[in-house]
Amino acid sequence: KGAMSSFQSVMQKLGNADAYTALTATSSASDSVSISAGKNAAETKFSVEVSQLAQNQKLASSTFASATSVVGTGTMTIDFGQYTTVALPTPTTSFTANTAKTSKNITIDASNNTLTGVRDAINKAGAGVTASIVNDGTGFRLAMVSNDTGETNALRIGTDAGLTALAYNASTGATSNMTQTQAAQNAKFKIDGIDISKPSNSVSDAISDVTLSITKVTNAPVNLSVSKNTGAVSKLAQDFVKGFNDLNKTLNELSAYDAKTGKAGLLNGDSTVRQIQSSLRNMLNQSLDHTGGDLKTLSAIGLTVDKTGVMSLNDSKLKAAMDKDAQGVVSLLASNGRATDSLVKIDTFASTTTAFDGAL
Repeated sequence: KGAMSSFQSVMQKLGNADAYTALTATSSASDSVSISAGKNAAETKFSVEVSQLAQNQKLASSTFASATSVVGTGTMTIDFGQYTTVALPTPTTSFTANTAKTSKNITIDASNNTLTGVRDAINKAGAGVTASIVNDGTGFRLAMVSNDTGETNALRIGTDAGLTALAYNASTGATSNMTQTQAAQNAKFKIDGIDISKPSNSVSDAISDVTLSITKVTNAPVNLSVSKNTGAVSKLAQDFVKGFNDLNKTLNELSAYDAKTGKAGLLNGDSTVRQIQSSLRNMLNQSLDHTGGDLKTLSAIGLTVDKTGVMSLNDSKLKAAMDKDAQGVVSLLASNGRATDSLVKIDTFASTTTAFDGAL
């Protein structure tokens, strides 16, 4: 029972597609640009140069005597969008609303009209803005920051007359009584010389199934790559070989009979042992028709059993199979969904999904 349990644990790991790191992603400067790759990423090499990080907008009010100072009453309307400046014929700045986000109205009345009350009202409103109170040494200021980075997530704060101290609109001719301490901006970088602008420092839509995490402006190109990780798959296969051979050894010892000494194993002649050994042989010799490729048997990837029942792994054959069809190796050993078109991806499937090989 113990030997079977150990082998089942090995089999569970082998059958879990998430345990396979069929690809490895590397960066020459991971402290500036790190990279991760999904199982459907293509092998690739490229360079990244970062000129600007994405950041959120930050605003600060004028100073108040204390955190309990009265700010005023009325309604604040918070909008997100982008400020654009046109230089000619006269420098003019305008605001274009971010249509993916809705306006948020926040009511400030006698119950929450202090600096602390306004801060709490903003944070409770779920408006996509976080407020705090900062003592800068000369007084207390209300600080507001947009929760999302990117140039289209700049703030426009409209107020009634009683709350003009918190108004902010950088458009030409508009009222701004709050001060911008940090501008909203996109991450700007180049991939192999191609200019790219993204609202976040985590970029997952520049290269298919590859995520870039940008943390620093670079002084030189950062070299990144995605390649097959044969070592991880080989380790899983080696563990499988050891687990199988350990179980097979235990079964042989328990069912053995020594004609010279007349001694027999504890389970000699037991039909259960023969059934287990037969099931294992059938499993190893099975041909799978739904792997989505040419790899349909364990022997095709270097896993074979000799006449004595001992399993071995041919690493060279496994590497060749990985080089030819990495996802085919995973599909042979684990539950895995794959498509022949790189533009189509199977994200999930249930444990009850029946194996199939079809066309859409």
